[in-house]
Amino acid sequence: MGIFGNYHGALMVRQLNLHLISKLRSDAALYPAFAGTYSGLGGPARYGTKLAIHNLDVKYLKETTTEDNVRTDIYKGQFYNKDFALP
Repeated sequence: MGIFGNYHGALMVRQLNLHLISKLRSDAALYPAFAGTYSGLGGPARYGTKLAIHNLDVKYLKETTTEDNVRTDIYKGQFYNKDFALP
């Protein structure tokens, strides 16, 4: 699969009932699930507001560590990418 996950690799992993943990490109477009109410018109919305990758909400921050003056922030969440059919 290379450095970055791709749809076909993620699909194979999910078919085995596993989860893929992968690096993302810095320009990846991620969206949380839509949290609003259904308007009753058309299909229900799937995507929330696009996330700002370089300014993620603190609610997704799970751990921060610093080692040798290098800070590592670990974020966790379930997000969608419009090129993937899977969250």
